[in-house]
Amino acid sequence: MDIPVRAAPFFSFETVLLLLSILYAACVRCRTLLYRFHILPSRKVPCVVVSIGNIIAGGTGKTPMTLYIADLVKKLGCRPVVVSRGYRGRFEKNGGIVSDGRQILCSPKDSGDEPFMTASLLNIPVVVGSNRYNAAMTAAARFNPDIIILDDGFQHLSLFRDLNLILLDGASPFGNGALLPRGILREPVAAVKRSDAVVFTRCHGLPTSLESVCPDRAGGPFFETCHAPNISMVINADGRQMDETEKNEFLKDIRTGTGFLFSGIANNADFRRGCGELGIKTAGFLEFPDHFWYTQLDLECIRNAFRKSRADFIVTTQKDYVRIKDPSFFTAVVAVTGVQLVFKKGEEDVFETFIKHKIHSSGAVNDTH
Repeated sequence: MDIPVRAAPFFSFETVLLLLSILYAACVRCRTLLYRFHILPSRKVPCVVVSIGNIIAGGTGKTPMTLYIADLVKKLGCRPVVVSRGYRGRFEKNGGIVSDGRQILCSPKDSGDEPFMTASLLNIPVVVGSNRYNAAMTAAARFNPDIIILDDGFQHLSLFRDLNLILLDGASPFGNGALLPRGILREPVAAVKRSDAVVFTRCHGLPTSLESVCPDRAGGPFFETCHAPNISMVINADGRQMDETEKNEFLKDIRTGTGFLFSGIANNADFRRGCGELGIKTAGFLEFPDHFWYTQLDLECIRNAFRKSRADFIVTTQKDYVRIKDPSFFTAVVAVTGVQLVFKKGEEDVFETFIKHKIHSSGAVNDTH
C-alpha cells in the first residue's frame, strides 16, 4: 500500500518571521528617513529633554537610569519631570499626571506599574501618555521644569530631545541581531548613531572592546555599569512597612533563612541572580510575564506555593510590589528588592561631567551649579 506523503508547507514558521522582520525593518527605516529629512517634524518643548531608551524589546535598566538622572539633575539645581508612556495603564491613551512631586494622584492601574514605582521613589512630578509630545507639553505647562526626563523615548522621534542616551545590555546588546518579530531589535543596530552616548548595563567585564561591540558608535562615549541589587523595604506580615531598625534586624538574619521569590519583569532570571548576590537562599520561584497584573487567583497561587516551599519570607521586586493591592494577604514578611546602577570604577564622575556639559550647553544649567 502506498503511504501518502504530506507536502512540506510552502512557508516555514522561520520564513514567515523573516519576511515579517524585513517588512518591519522597511517601515522603521522609512519612518526614520521621514524624520531625518523633516518631512515629519520633531517638535520642541520649552525645556531641555533628556531621553533614556534602547533599541531592543525588553529591559536594559531604563528605569534605574531614569532614577539616577533625576537625582543627578536635582543635585545640579534643576527642576526635573519624568515623562513615561504609562504602558498598560488607563492613562496611556489620553495621558495623565501620576504625581505632582508631593503626592501620588492616581492608582497603579491608572498610571502603569513603572511610572507609579518611579513616582513612589522620587519626589518629582511624573506625567504619562503614549503621545510623548503632548505629555511633555502637559508637564511643561503644569510644572515649568528645567528638564524633562523621557523614560523609554528613543523611538519617539516626534519629540525633539537635547540629549539621547541609549542603554545596551552588556550580556546581549542586540539579541540575535534580527528585528522584530524574528529577533528583539526595535530598530536596526545602526540606529545607535542617533545617540549621544551608549551606556552598557549588566556589565561584569565585557569580553571585547566596546568599539567592537558597537562599531556604529565608534568613538563613543561609552560607559559601563552593573546592576546592584538592594532591599528597598520590608513589609511585616500585617502589611506594615518595617522602620529602619526593624529592617536592619531583618537584614542581619536574611542569610540564615530562605526566601520564596516571585516576579513579573522583563528579566526574571536577573532578579533571581540579584537575590543570590544579596545572600538569599531560594526555596522556590514563580515567574510571570513583564507588567503582569496579579489577580486574586494568582496571589492565592503564590501564597500556596510559598507555604508549600516552607520558606521563611517572600521576596519580590519594586515593580511587582505596586501591582499587589494588599501585601498582608500573604500573611508573611515580604522583602522588596530594587536595583541601582553602579558605574565602572572611575566612570561615574566622567558620566556626571558629560551630563552636566550637555544640559549646560542646552541652557538648563548655569555656571554657578
